[in-house]
Amino acid sequence: MAKKKTKKIILKKDIVIPKGTVFECIDGLKREYCNGNYEILINLSRDNYGSFVIGSDFDKKNFEFKEV
Repeated sequence: MAKKKTKKIILKKDIVIPKGTVFECIDGLKREYCNGNYEILINLSRDNYGSFVIGSDFDKKNFEFKEV
């Protein structure tokens, strides 16, 4: 049986978080998203990760849709 392909968003350029960027505590914060959002978890250290969410209405110069 053939594996079902899913749509994914592919990043075309590096994402750089500049020095001095402030991260704030979000404990207890709840977020809700509508349909058409894509997420990637980035390993930052042994015990921490970052989460990036992008909607399907994105900058076509920096991202592209692919079926994989």
